[in-house]
Amino acid sequence: MTTTALDQCARWNDPAFWQDLAPNLHVCDPAFIGTQSQITYGADVLKTLQADLLEEGYTRFEPGDWNTDIAALADFIGTVHGQGLLPVFAFIYDEYWLLFFKQRAFLAHILGEDYRALPDFWAWCLPPGKDSAGFAAHRDRGHVSLFPGNRPKSLTLWIALTEATAENGCIYVLPADRDKTYGTPNDGTWSFEHNDIRALPCAAGTVMCWNQALLHWGGRSSKRAQGPRISVSVEFQRGDVPAFNKPLLPNDGLPPFDLRLKLIALQILQYKHLYPLSPELEAFIMSLGMGGA
Repeated sequence: MTTTALDQCARWNDPAFWQDLAPNLHVCDPAFIGTQSQITYGADVLKTLQADLLEEGYTRFEPGDWNTDIAALADFIGTVHGQGLLPVFAFIYDEYWLLFFKQRAFLAHILGEDYRALPDFWAWCLPPGKDSAGFAAHRDRGHVSLFPGNRPKSLTLWIALTEATAENGCIYVLPADRDKTYGTPNDGTWSFEHNDIRALPCAAGTVMCWNQALLHWGGRSSKRAQGPRISVSVEFQRGDVPAFNKPLLPNDGLPPFDLRLKLIALQILQYKHLYPLSPELEAFIMSLGMGGA
């Protein structure tokens, strides 16, 4: 019988297990991290992206050279998904954190130099077929995440690792300027015209960003899909507002291994209503002393 990663949960707290699982990726490797650099943007580009966020609540862009193999990152998530692991375990590896660390210039422009990463992140692998779907329609935090004038206190960054299409479950949004309850205490009630809904297909490597009051959702895949929709996201907030969730993470480095494990366990607990705990995942969470979290 073939042993899968899911069968080896007793070894999940050992960095060597994860390194053996993905020899071409890195686990808390300072030398590798030191070779990676931020992605820079011109002032005009940043101004346009900020204007998009203020008007419609979202923006998207292609950074160009990621200096990483995006297809390989997608392939690994597909592999762990096939072995029964939730894709969020990809955040064990430096490469997935670095995708977001490299966006410091953009994040600092929108949220200020002292921005923080929230302990809220996820990864998706939606194979072709009618049973695969992204998250249902929701607002990440609602109107409390906006200043007057709709300036964001917090953002979600979502990165496509494969092409996202209408057939494999791309992101859909209701643009803020078409949303009758956006930014109001009534934003739990939705009222809009269906032709205001906007599909956001995109190429692999595209960064999608929305403020956390925007109504959005992931589509449902189809047997017509040419491949899976694989993506990752991390949430961020300004450093000068109260924490929306704890612990907030600094923006000048990557979490150490033990903290990565605990943060992944937190994500699994946060989303257990969508992904019920298997015995293996429950054993993992208990091993970290988080059974009562």
